[in-house]
Amino acid sequence: MKMMKITYIMGCLPLLLSNVSAKANDGSVKIVTFKLLGLGSHPDGRPPIYPRSINELAGKKVKITGFVSPYDDPNHMIKLMLTEGAVGCFFCNPPEENGVVLVRFPKNAKPLKWDSDTLTIEGVFHLMGSDKNDDESNGFMYIIDDARVVK
Repeated sequence: MKMMKITYIMGCLPLLLSNVSAKANDGSVKIVTFKLLGLGSHPDGRPPIYPRSINELAGKKVKITGFVSPYDDPNHMIKLMLTEGAVGCFFCNPPEENGVVLVRFPKNAKPLKWDSDTLTIEGVFHLMGSDKNDDESNGFMYIIDDARVVK
């Protein structure tokens, strides 16, 4: 049991440490963390509730780091889901609704091949219920469009 706890902590520690705060770097791109996104909630049968700190990000360029979970073909991804922890990790709980971001790349972007490492994404941030919603994004509290991978 002790070994399982150590494995869990070591596996999740780098991402937990990177999500301590949310700040703007140079003012043009806001750095978003899953800790911040966790402040949003979606009560059953009601619209999502977002604090001001999240509402202010709508329509703005953001940067976020997380684990990739394929939305479509894992060998040819033009859409993916970004989460705080590795989805499918035996030691980790599945993410809550406020812990998943739908990421969509431009139609002319080179598709990605799935990798189990973390990925840093930059793009335009949208909220459920915004003008950017469509059938594909229905059910996601957070969407990033026109995404690109950054180092």
